Formats: sequence, structure tokens, C-alpha cells
Amino acid sequence: MIRDLLSQHDMLALFDRDRSSWEDMRHYPDSVTCRRILRFADWAARFPKNYHAARMYYEIPELSFRELAAVLGWPESTLRLRLAPVTCIDDPDDYSDIELAWNDVRPPRIPTPPEARGQSETYRNAVAVADFAALDETRWNVIRDFYGEIPRTQEELALLYRVGQATISRYLDSITTINRKDTQA
Repeated sequence: MIRDLLSQHDMLALFDRDRSSWEDMRHYPDSVTCRRILRFADWAARFPKNYHAARMYYEIPELSFRELAAVLGWPESTLRLRLAPVTCIDDPDDYSDIELAWNDVRPPRIPTPPEARGQSETYRNAVAVADFAALDETRWNVIRDFYGEIPRTQEELALLYRVGQATISRYLDSITTINRKDTQA
């Protein structure tokens, strides 16, 4: 069965439509949305320029392609290639039909008057995670693998990603520091 998969534009629209407050665990988005946030960040880590183009295209819909290309410093043809809809999911067989369903999300339309986008807490958190991932794909993958389903040691991660043990420790320490700050607040 062929399933419609969410493109990067659909994902941004989905995050923006979520009205979870994130005040505590009871007010977080559903687990499907949280998993989509991680998959979107995985995509952003692999294709940071495409991610930044998609984010700007979504957040500033009043810009024409020519204007957006000028802001990014790319030829218009490059921008069109970077904005071509692609699925943000590596292997759709890893996810259930409900996780892959559109959930009534439609691709963003270019509105005539500018409309406020990026206002939901879920959207802001999703792009914060994607921004973090887009900065350094290796760091993002090390963190994902360390906290993933299959526990890996720092030594294994250093071999897998061909970086030094000190680099792995620094990547993981940045997350530990964030977690410490959150518990002290």
C-alpha cells in the first residue's frame, strides 16, 4: 500500500497547528508529534541548507522566490531544488500508519496578506531541536545514538563516528549540562 508521507512543509505546518502548552507532561503533544519532531530534526541534520530554506519559506510567506533566493544568496533554481517537497522519514516501515497519516495537515499556502506563523509552542520547540541538529550532524547523531534504543558506549560511538573520545564526551556533556539546569530551575 502506498502511503502519503509528510514533507518538510507538511511537518512545519503540523507543528504550527499543535496547541500543546508544554507546561508539564500532561500538556505535551502526543507521542506521534514528538516522534515527528525527532525525525524532522534528523532530516535537518542531514540537509541543513534545505531545512533553513524550508523554515524561511514557511515563516516568511510574503517573500517571493526571487526575494528569498536573494536573502539566502542562492540562485533561484537552487532555492527551488532545496524547497522541493521530500519526505522527512528515512524508513516508513518503521512507523505505524497513524504516525505517517496526514492528520488533516495540508501543505502551506502562500497567503495574500502576511499571516503570523511559528506561533505555537510545539513549532518553536520543533525548530529549536531542528536548529540544534542542523548545526552539527555528527553531534546530533551521537546524542541520538547514545540515548537510542540500542545502548552504545562512548567508545563505540567514537569508533562509529570516527571522532575522538573527548569529542563524544563533550557532545554528551552538553546534554547533561542542559538537564542539570532544567532540574535546578
